Amino acid sequence: MNNLEIQLNELSRVESNLALVQSVVNWLRPDDVTQIQGVEEKVRRLAHAMAANPEQAAVIRTKMRTFLVKLRFLPLYSDTGILPRRGFPTEFWRRVYDKFMPEPPIIFSAKNLLDRVFDNRHDSVWIKAVSDETWMQLYRTFIPAEPDNKVALHLLDEALYALEMLSIWLAAEEMEAELLRLDPSIADHDSIFIAQGREITRFVAAYRAHFIPAKEPTAKDQPLDAAHAWVMLQQCDDQINRFRQFALRKGSDLKLTYLLERLEKILARIRALLGILDEKDVGAIQTKSLALFRQLVAEQSTEHSVTGLLRQTSYLLAKSVTNLASKTGEHYVTEDRRGYIEMLGRGLGAGVFIAVMALIKIRIVAMELPMEWTTLWVSLNYGLGFVIIHMLHFTVATKQPAMTAAYIAEKLEHARNGSVDQTELAQLIVKVGRSQFAAILGNVAAALPVALVIGLVVNALTGSAVMKPAKAAELMQGQNPLTSLALFYAAVAGIWLFVAGLVAGYFDNRALYLDLPGRIRQHPLLERLLSPKQRNRLADYISEHYGALWGNFFFGVMLGVTAYVGYLLSVPLDIRHVAFSVANVGYSSIVTWPGIWVFLEFVCFALVIGVVNLTVSFVFALNVAIRSRGIRLGGIGSIIKACWQEVRHRPWGLVLPPTVEPDRSQQHAQG
Repeated sequence: MNNLEIQLNELSRVESNLALVQSVVNWLRPDDVTQIQGVEEKVRRLAHAMAANPEQAAVIRTKMRTFLVKLRFLPLYSDTGILPRRGFPTEFWRRVYDKFMPEPPIIFSAKNLLDRVFDNRHDSVWIKAVSDETWMQLYRTFIPAEPDNKVALHLLDEALYALEMLSIWLAAEEMEAELLRLDPSIADHDSIFIAQGREITRFVAAYRAHFIPAKEPTAKDQPLDAAHAWVMLQQCDDQINRFRQFALRKGSDLKLTYLLERLEKILARIRALLGILDEKDVGAIQTKSLALFRQLVAEQSTEHSVTGLLRQTSYLLAKSVTNLASKTGEHYVTEDRRGYIEMLGRGLGAGVFIAVMALIKIRIVAMELPMEWTTLWVSLNYGLGFVIIHMLHFTVATKQPAMTAAYIAEKLEHARNGSVDQTELAQLIVKVGRSQFAAILGNVAAALPVALVIGLVVNALTGSAVMKPAKAAELMQGQNPLTSLALFYAAVAGIWLFVAGLVAGYFDNRALYLDLPGRIRQHPLLERLLSPKQRNRLADYISEHYGALWGNFFFGVMLGVTAYVGYLLSVPLDIRHVAFSVANVGYSSIVTWPGIWVFLEFVCFALVIGVVNLTVSFVFALNVAIRSRGIRLGGIGSIIKACWQEVRHRPWGLVLPPTVEPDRSQQHAQG
């Protein structure tokens, strides 16, 4: 008697049916989840051993049939991979509590069976890799095809029940107050969600009458056709997309974002079940059933994960924020010469203000106030300065990446079910890079000469330099990446630039959600102070610029408090920003003129700081925007190669505007 026959004898004597299933899976599970040849060989050997030992096989199959027929599959289909209706806060604390006090298992639930049997977090890897043929051979080994197969009828009945219940849930969700706020018209006409519920119910009744006669004998005459149900489901999908579009215009919060994601998951599960039940080809039914099985195992493995819930919810929120940021990002991307020149002009205007802000900071630091007061005034200088720059419609170049990254992600969103076109991505990056170059060129071209002129004027009018020579030398060396932490500080500033983009998106979303413009138009105090025209102008301005104003102010505050945080923690922590670094080089050079070559060297150092600012903020923002949309970019090497091919094909396209004006009608059609 070989080892497999001994194991069959042991399985036939196992009293717990759950232990029987666990033993089989534990035996199949490979040590290396990427190597599945052993799994397929074990299934073949098991099938031969069962055929060679009919007595043990009959006992094992009877236990397996009895166990499966008693299982309830509704919780598996309706809960696994679908955000629960209880909402994020309740679900979060439930998962935390279950970590310390796990709930008792419900043996008759298929959901619990998957949880108990596939308890290794890497199980989904090998389950996905094993072929369909192997899984079907394993199933037929325990549940042979035979007339009046009770297991097959039970599985079919449970799938029908789950399909009907999910469609009822989908119909019930439409009357949520958040959805009515987005689209009040859904209460004025026959709901598409309720219509799909009717079609699914009709299909389920007809299906039961044809294949499970004892269930629905009165529905025997109904045609077994799911065509209308598929049409209704597509219209439900269209309505959910409309809800998302309305959310962009009217704002969303965690509850709404969570609800829309739940609706999408329920709809996807309905389609998966209906796709299996409506299929006529046996091979296709098996393929679709196994695809759903693999998906359920993968989703069940993260069912109790607190970090998984946080990650999923954070990406949902990030998408709502970055969607709004992408609308702003469109204004930072130039398509033609006119846009390029306008961007250059806005950058020049911002550069002038940055030179003045840099001088104000130098004066504040020179006052040698207590650290807390210095931090306060420096933060206000940065924050209010950036706000004024925005209000005057100028552009700080480093503010662009967080917005343009969201713009790129939105343009690539059509590829969410697959990898993006690397050429298209490269073209977008080059287009964005050209716009960034124009803004940086404007910032630097204005900040440096304005700083030099101001330094000379102050020296001529007052007879003293803008700062002491020792301070000037220290400020100059602070921009040197070879002898200081300038590049690390530049990366810190890049992170704050990324955070500022999220802040801007959040406040834009908040203004829409609260209908802030409408509140301004009807505010009792403003009605007494301002005319209707003035209130409308104020409301329109807030509607368009609310997020940008807060994002600019928060960015300035974060720049101002960074050094103070480093002071409190006794760690070297500061920021370096390209435009301020260039201005500081200008002011320092007036005090301690180092010579033309050293001067140019430090200007180049400041530009390197700018590269780090832009790269860090862009990478962070693009990562969040891409992940929140479920887009796969591919390897970094392939992206770099595609960008290099694009630059090599049009080398001047990275820094100069296109020589041929784009077709406006085509742009409009593409938009």
